[in-house]
Amino acid sequence: MTEFVAGEPGFESSPHGPPSVDDGGDVARAPAQQPGADLDDPSSEPSAADVPVRGHVATAEELEDWDSHAVASLNGHVFQSRAWADFRATQGGQAWHIAFDDGFRLLALGRPGNAAAYASRGPVPEADPARTAARAAVAAELLAAEGVPALTVDGETPAASGLAPHLAAAGFARVDEEQPSRHRMDVRLGPADAPNSDEKTIFNSFGSQTRHLIRQADRHGLKVARLDAGGGRIEDDDAATELEEFERVDPADPAAAEEMIRRVYGMLDPSVHRRSAALASEEAFLDWSRRGIAAGHVLYLQAQHPEDGPIAAVGFYRHGHRLTFSLVGARPELRRKYPGSVRLLVWRGIQIALDERRSTVDLGGVDTAALRRPPDKGDPTYGAFQFRESFGARWVELTGAHRKTMHPLRNNVGRVAAAALRRLGRLTPGR
Repeated sequence: MTEFVAGEPGFESSPHGPPSVDDGGDVARAPAQQPGADLDDPSSEPSAADVPVRGHVATAEELEDWDSHAVASLNGHVFQSRAWADFRATQGGQAWHIAFDDGFRLLALGRPGNAAAYASRGPVPEADPARTAARAAVAAELLAAEGVPALTVDGETPAASGLAPHLAAAGFARVDEEQPSRHRMDVRLGPADAPNSDEKTIFNSFGSQTRHLIRQADRHGLKVARLDAGGGRIEDDDAATELEEFERVDPADPAAAEEMIRRVYGMLDPSVHRRSAALASEEAFLDWSRRGIAAGHVLYLQAQHPEDGPIAAVGFYRHGHRLTFSLVGARPELRRKYPGSVRLLVWRGIQIALDERRSTVDLGGVDTAALRRPPDKGDPTYGAFQFRESFGARWVELTGAHRKTMHPLRNNVGRVAAAALRRLGRLTPGR
């Protein structure tokens, strides 16, 4: 793979110069963002510097510290991790690990039946949208040299950042999402320079019904099991804390960990986990869970009763300055008996984020391909929207997926082949 550069003669890029980048290793240890780095603040003004963006295939040394840049960095994402790339490889996928001279990392994945590449939740957002677009353009040129016909990027960058016109200038066009939702809903735990609000303040910000149901779940005697190899405060990963609210399931005990993971899977709504080819089967779910938990990227919480056993389960991703709500399941026959079980689990996840000094709990998106706006009463996802709002979550409009086609004819052939495989039931959409 040849090195490609944005910002040099002959490379089409934005006229705005990118800012300098802090290559300080695991920047997740420093929750205070640099000036202009708060992506949720549209008034934020990034600095600019005329520095070329240079990318190349990652070396073995760069792979060693990959996650500290791609996942633990301030706006990193689990789907940019080595664990996710390795898991996708077991599903027949191909991974391209692209490193930049300033320490930035970008993972792109290929899918069976479609030669196009997808930067799953990448490039992770930065303060300067011009620099993010330049990284996407460099990645596209690198992959084009490998014969890859198209690249889709889908970093979770707020629309207010102004990234979309920079991507358009670099030859990318908006396409529909490969993820279930384009936008998301965030619970902010405090300002970027002081993220750790106290539990009482956060709990009192919830809707009255949510507070009531959480207290009711406690009165019903529900306990929460926690399967998690990560933890610890964000500025000191070696000082893991054991919050008294949890009954710990040791991830080093394979039998206990596998039993809980299978129970979590068994409580998932089949119509939900069928959306992802990667996680459609129980064994695939178990494989990814093992990898994600071992890397400290995934944690599962399970509400259980001494007599009725497991009631509900949720999963979270741990990355950058946030926890992301990734899945939820419950035993349908016990939902009426324990109506606050899922809310209790979400609250416990928020407590973990507070304990780890994270600034945000991302409760995921509720929009669909047919409805890319906050739902109204009567819309199919209005209940999910209300659930998130009850925790104080606010809608975050994101830039969404954009694709650059480098080899149009080859891309069309790949898309036709993928469509044929879907009709035969051999391939379903996935991350």
